[in-house]
Parts: sequence; structure tokens; C-alpha cells
Amino acid sequence: MSYLKNSTLLLRALEPHDLESLYAWENNSAFWHTGSTIEPYSRHLLTEFIEQMGKNIFENKQLRLVIERRKDGTAIGAVDLFDYDHIHNRAAVGLFIAPEEQGKGYGKQALQLIIDYAFNHLHMQQLYAHVGISNSASMALFTASKFEQVGLLKHWMRNRLAYEDVALFQLLNPTIHTTES
Repeated sequence: MSYLKNSTLLLRALEPHDLESLYAWENNSAFWHTGSTIEPYSRHLLTEFIEQMGKNIFENKQLRLVIERRKDGTAIGAVDLFDYDHIHNRAAVGLFIAPEEQGKGYGKQALQLIIDYAFNHLHMQQLYAHVGISNSASMALFTASKFEQVGLLKHWMRNRLAYEDVALFQLLNPTIHTTES
């Protein structure tokens, strides 16, 4: 089985030449409310981040991969496994598709690739995601990708001047047997 690619996309490690794309994506203040960013990142800090991502998920507790369109090699987004917990074998998943590439099915494909990698190669027990309820595209994406909404965090994320509820989504690895409580 080949992980991290299909006929359309390739998920690959960050490379030094990704600096300008990463710089543009991370410094677009329109997306800051979806994470914990409150200020721009310098090229120097992003260069260090790219270098740090050369380590594995067990050391970094994070894996960021570039989503590359195979037909032309264009970087169109990124997918992350982060807050990796090696004891409980779970990680959060985050996904970013460049605005000009949204609505083309790339997000769903990239999410499926990272799920396959996490469950079948890393043998993770579960993935989870926090999604602002106003992000209808992401809500639909995680639901369509078989994530179950297992909770709602009230007033969890500040979105400009107001607070927004966040849906907690979870996907369990169906090949791992657990004891139900």
C-alpha cells in the first residue's frame, strides 16, 4: 500500500522552497481565528519551523505535510497531525487549503490520505478535530469523512470580537479493538 498520495495529490514533508507559501498562509490574518495565532510569523521563525519538521512525529509531537497537486507540483495547502499523544496513540488533525483551491475536493482527499497514514502506518487509535461551528465547509468535510461530532465546546474560540462554539469531532480506528466502558 502506498501512503500519502493518490492520483491527484501528494502529501509531502516541508522543504525549504515551501517558505514563501508557508509565509503567505501563516500570515493571512483572515485565518488566525481558527488557530492560536495572534501575530505574524517572520521568515526566520518559519525557516526554523521547517527545519524542526525534519524530525519525526514522536520527537516533535507534530507532523505537518504540504498538500501538493501532482499534475503540476503546486503546493495548495497543508495538513497537520499535532498534539500527538504516544501513550494514548491519538492526535489532532488540522487542514488548510489555499483559498483559491477550495471547493475542488482537495480537502476531502487530503484528509482521507492523512487518516489512512495515521491509522494504517502509524497505527493510531484515534484522530480528533476542533471545528468552529461557523465553518460550515469544515463541519461538512469532517462529517462526510466519517468523523463523529462528540461534543460542543461553548464559547471556545474568539472570532474577532465575539466568541464561537467549537464542535469536537472524533474518528476511531476501526481496526483497533477497545474495551467499551
